[in-house]
Amino acid sequence: MLIKTSLRQLHLVAAAARNGSVSHTATAEGVSASSVLLAIDKFESECKTKIFIRQRSKGLIVTRDGQKIIREVMDFLADAERFIRSAMGSPGEESSELHVATFTTLAPLHLSAVISGFVRAMPGVMVHVHSGDLREVHHFLRDGVADIALTYDLGVADEFAIKRLRLAPPYAILPADDPLAKKNRVSISDIGARPYILFDLPESRSYFERLFTTHGVQLNIAYRIESWEMVRTMVAAGMGVSVLNMRPRYDVTYTGKRVACRYFVEEVQSPSISILQRKNHELSKRAQAFKKVCEEIIK
Repeated sequence: MLIKTSLRQLHLVAAAARNGSVSHTATAEGVSASSVLLAIDKFESECKTKIFIRQRSKGLIVTRDGQKIIREVMDFLADAERFIRSAMGSPGEESSELHVATFTTLAPLHLSAVISGFVRAMPGVMVHVHSGDLREVHHFLRDGVADIALTYDLGVADEFAIKRLRLAPPYAILPADDPLAKKNRVSISDIGARPYILFDLPESRSYFERLFTTHGVQLNIAYRIESWEMVRTMVAAGMGVSVLNMRPRYDVTYTGKRVACRYFVEEVQSPSISILQRKNHELSKRAQAFKKVCEEIIK
């Protein structure tokens, strides 16, 4: 079958998949919304496959069949870009983009330093950050939305290659005036006996619950919270205790109240901050440079 969709139209289709919105894509690409819709309609017609579900409140959602096609489109566009640069004798990729997927708690603590180092190595490259929970990060990478990912090594499928950078040991987070805060280290059973505020994201919740069940401790879950900083502010307010992995430099929350952080006396499983990439997929020079900076900074 001969596909007559132009490279520009394929680029709009890929951008629509990344943005999840016709209007946002049109604005970002400097075209009309009708141009984006025309590219989508033409490509779907030629593929004879429904690639997008269009929902008024949620924008564009890529179908299961469309996910594989979008990955192939993004790979094709990357190959086409490399070919054009080679044919034009362009020695570098300075004016291109890099899409990075990252776990939501890692972004504010590590990504700014990494991006700062990266732009010094690759000036002119626009970095797009796609932040989400662990499963969303895997989807960003699997679907070609992201070129590379900075995340934890939890729930990683075999389709990804992983480079572990350093451990992120879990710690108990307590109100600053809690009696347990007087100890240098605390016990798993000490925390399990208290009202517990669970950092409730996919894969994360399983990891934290497993920390306790491995030691025969049943959690007393009082709250399930999807925001990392909300967990910290609730602990600071005396509403319970919790366990987290990423630790800011200062133990002060957004509300100005303090928390106390204590590591465990028991040996506990520590996830690793890691770089993920798709197996059998050659990293661009941009992604290679990003990976190198991560290895230099996060160690």
